[in-house]
Amino acid sequence: MSQQIGITMGILIMSAIFTAQLLAFGSNSSAAVLGSVSVAIAVNAALCLASALAVGTFLRTRRPASTI
Repeated sequence: MSQQIGITMGILIMSAIFTAQLLAFGSNSSAAVLGSVSVAIAVNAALCLASALAVGTFLRTRRPASTI
């Protein structure tokens, strides 16, 4: 489920970031496109890292109580 949601939301988020950066550069040159893609990938990597840290923090397994 998380893979499907990640793919669906990732496309939308990366497309929005790419478009915003491309409009900020104000041109369609190859340097502007490369810069926009680089920013979108960096944001995606940061979101993946934040998600991994959240999963590692909040989904710890509990040890069963000892039965002595």
